[in-house]
Amino acid sequence: MKTITWVEGDPPVTRPFTLRATCIEGLNEHDIDPIQAWCQETGVGKRTSFDTFAFQSRADISMFLLRWNNSEASISLRDLF
Repeated sequence: MKTITWVEGDPPVTRPFTLRATCIEGLNEHDIDPIQAWCQETGVGKRTSFDTFAFQSRADISMFLLRWNNSEASISLRDLF
């Protein structure tokens, strides 16, 4: 898997918190599919566009980042609480 950095995105109408994926090499569906599958299995987060996931709470974001943050955090975990 490529190194993906997660940054806060603009909140959509239905969910208060979003994270957007960025990657130096560029992302494709193969990179995002496992993340979407995990979100569907766990109920943590919902994919709202190709590279954006929305969450109901900061706790959901924390769980997501604990599982999928494979680079230096662009969001400090302290900021999530």
